[in-house]
Amino acid sequence: MDFEPPVDPFELDVLQEPIFFAIDPIKPLEKYSWDDDLADLTPGLFENPLHLLKNDGPEVHTLNIFGDEKLEDASPSSVAGSSSSSAQNDTQEESDGDDSSEDIWSLDNISASPTVGYELRSWDVFPDTWKEQSLPTCLSEAGPRGFDAALSYQATKTGLENSGRVARTDVVVSSLFKLGLGWNSVFFRYNEQSRKFEKHIRDVRVSGISLPALDGLAEGILECGTWVRKLRRFIATIPTQCGAPHSVASLSRVVFILLFSIEDQLSARAKTNPTLLQTQLYFRRIGCLIKCLVDIVQNAANLTTDAEVISIIFAKCEQYSHQHLWLASIFHEIMGTTASLWLYRVAQWIGLRPAGGHFNAPGNSKDKIMPRQHSQEFDPGYIDEYTTEETTFSPNSMPSFITHEDAEVIYETGTGLNLLKSSHKGHPLAEVHQKENTSSLSLEWGLTWEDIDKIQLKARSYEACLRDEILKYNNAIKRPGSESDNTPKEYILDRLQKDDLSIDAIYRIADLESSPGSSGEREEDCPVRSSRLYKLVKDGPCVDVEKSIIAEHTFGPPLESALSLFFAPVISAQSRLVNFSCLHLLFKVHKVRDHLKLQEQFQLLGNAEFLLRISLALFDPDMHSGERKSGVARGGSSTGLRLGNRNTWPPASSELRLVLTGLLAECYAGNKKGDHHLGGSRELPGGLSFSIRDLTGEELERCKNPRSLEALDFLRIQYTPPSPLEEVITPRSLEQYDMIFRQLLRLIRMLSVARDLVRGPSGSRNRRSQGTLDQRFRLEAFHFVQVVSDYCFQVGIQHSLQNFEKRLSKIEKCIDAGDVEGTIMHAKGLRRLREYHERVLDRIIYALFLNKSQAQARKLLEDVLRIILAFSFHVKAYEERVAMAMADGEMPTSKTTAFYERSIHELYVRFKKQVSGFIRFLRGLEVVGGVKNMTDRDDLGDAATDMDGNGTFEHLLLRLDMNEFYR
Repeated sequence: MDFEPPVDPFELDVLQEPIFFAIDPIKPLEKYSWDDDLADLTPGLFENPLHLLKNDGPEVHTLNIFGDEKLEDASPSSVAGSSSSSAQNDTQEESDGDDSSEDIWSLDNISASPTVGYELRSWDVFPDTWKEQSLPTCLSEAGPRGFDAALSYQATKTGLENSGRVARTDVVVSSLFKLGLGWNSVFFRYNEQSRKFEKHIRDVRVSGISLPALDGLAEGILECGTWVRKLRRFIATIPTQCGAPHSVASLSRVVFILLFSIEDQLSARAKTNPTLLQTQLYFRRIGCLIKCLVDIVQNAANLTTDAEVISIIFAKCEQYSHQHLWLASIFHEIMGTTASLWLYRVAQWIGLRPAGGHFNAPGNSKDKIMPRQHSQEFDPGYIDEYTTEETTFSPNSMPSFITHEDAEVIYETGTGLNLLKSSHKGHPLAEVHQKENTSSLSLEWGLTWEDIDKIQLKARSYEACLRDEILKYNNAIKRPGSESDNTPKEYILDRLQKDDLSIDAIYRIADLESSPGSSGEREEDCPVRSSRLYKLVKDGPCVDVEKSIIAEHTFGPPLESALSLFFAPVISAQSRLVNFSCLHLLFKVHKVRDHLKLQEQFQLLGNAEFLLRISLALFDPDMHSGERKSGVARGGSSTGLRLGNRNTWPPASSELRLVLTGLLAECYAGNKKGDHHLGGSRELPGGLSFSIRDLTGEELERCKNPRSLEALDFLRIQYTPPSPLEEVITPRSLEQYDMIFRQLLRLIRMLSVARDLVRGPSGSRNRRSQGTLDQRFRLEAFHFVQVVSDYCFQVGIQHSLQNFEKRLSKIEKCIDAGDVEGTIMHAKGLRRLREYHERVLDRIIYALFLNKSQAQARKLLEDVLRIILAFSFHVKAYEERVAMAMADGEMPTSKTTAFYERSIHELYVRFKKQVSGFIRFLRGLEVVGGVKNMTDRDDLGDAATDMDGNGTFEHLLLRLDMNEFYR
């Protein structure tokens, strides 16, 4: 501030004191003493001149007001001249004769008489004349000097040396202003050790005010100065911190503007010679704002992420805006300014502002908005790819005022925009915001219902204009050769309102230690003075103590919900456009339905030709063996693995390639009903091929046993979705497909085993009667496997896929018609389509008893299948012995037959027990709650018809035990 320290602060200016404070000696009432030796005046001395006024003649000018002689008659000039000369001679003689007497009434003595103290009295000169006054009668009338005298007298009586040194009032007020603004002065110093201001000279006071009273007045200003020092330390340390969140730098900018504004306003008011009470009132209001800023800074300075910083600033500002209504506008502006950089980057992420760098594909844990490169100089306002650190973006790490739903929409909108930019650079959404000021739509901040209406109108206008451009682009890419046209186009939308001041120019202002106004900058040239925070402090009651602190309430929604209402229209409009464009890209350009159909045909064994050929290749005992044997040539027109008819397992990789190579390609190309075409390339979509699954040690040991249920668990189908399609066919969905494929391989193996049991060995003549235990076991085993397989294929898989196909057909129909609302209504966006696809697979997994919560049912089912598999090996071993004996012309021994019958009986008892347990479990299974929870999560319209869990399992129970045979 522009304060001039005095040469001597204790030199009092007495000219400023009132006149009656001057104590002068009493002057005498009379200038001259009375002289008793004076002769008495002659009676009638003043009468003659007065009586002359009664004459009405022209001789008035001959009056002699002194009455020393009678007037003579008028005579000729000669006579008069002689008479006068004689009179003068006579008079001279009399004066020469009598020197001791003096005529006080003579005219000659009038000019020589002293004039001091004998001025004529008039009202014009009365205030300027000296007036005798008496000393004040009461102490209360004596003013500050009387109070100082009383303090000195009291100090003398109590034994103290003095009652404090009296300093000039203007010097003390100037020191208090410096103290409140955090600067050292004559009377106050900042203690670096205790980090607070202290009184440098303890016994200084002002005339008329006691020392305790002045100390109490300065106590609040001391705290204010200490708080200002803390804020200045925060401003000075933030630019030097590497890796600090950008929101902390924005907060530093806000604090700097507020301090600059406060100091600028108070420096002007300090020149108006304010009183001590006015000074206290200034800093009482300023201290309220400074204290709140210190609390905000202390809570936000040590945080590490932008979301945490913005959340704590939002919470604190919301609290203080309700606590101090007259400061609410300042706190609202603090919220908007500190979050402005984060909101700008969100606008970049969803495509409302040009991005400073190329978008990166999302990772598993943290997804980056843009690549961040190293910069040598920290600049919190420089918004492009050159900043100090990488900015992470995750829907789970959002500020508190962003709801979880909005966070998911923001994240998915940016992901979809990234998909458009990487796949179609000429798309309107990928080009429209590559230049600044091309759109009036942004993430704006407001507080009233009127502001919400304005933002909604902007969002509708923006969406309608850009929707037409997107539909034109979609129609254009259908024409041949149009996709290669990547010439940038310029889209003229509503003009953008002027952007807020960037914070890169804030730190170019003069140093804080220099006095404000010394640089000679005009107000319009200073970026701080043009900011909204500066104007709020200048025009508000914070510094202007004449204004009331009673604030008016704004008509708007609660602050905690207002921000969501302001951002939701903008985010929703951009999300609809991006989602529609991404869905059009996936359905019409990259043919996502064909890839989903591919998974159904091969991963879910929906292709009948593929199902038949893989069953023959894996289980048909009549196929040629592909095992490597010495002296035997491998190969032939039909080669298979012949599982169940060999003792060595698993097959070698060469044998697998020999049997399975070309199987997928032939079935894919032979599908006449679909639209699949190889197009001259032998590579299948997504690199579809057989591969070996990664297994643990325990799982690998079970795979080595050809008689185990897990013998084929090593075999899987490998598929990698192309780049755009990975948004729908995710790694999680591929894991679900693989889990279902492994279960279906087990089922088709059990179908092959059950059919062999029913058919019996070819050429067998020793067929047992239909009523024997062996035959009953064969029929019941076949019935169980057939019912479970039909249920899994027809109900568990096809029912869910049919509804999914209906949904995809509706979406594609709306896309073909250019119906944005219908597309979004059916698909709900790219994220919801991906979730719906994964949920369909979850339902299939649940129907096939593969869910983790169904471990008990899955174990019961697998135990039944293992018993059937063991029974088939017993039957096969016994029939081989019978065949060998009959070939020798003999019959099997009774011991062999008894052992076989005993084994079959034990297996049948266990089979019935396990089937009964499985059926009882299904009867008592609480499926309604589990399926209800799954259905409640799906809000895509007809979720209730996608899977009726109770009806599904009732279908299985009805076919397994219609007559309650196993009860």
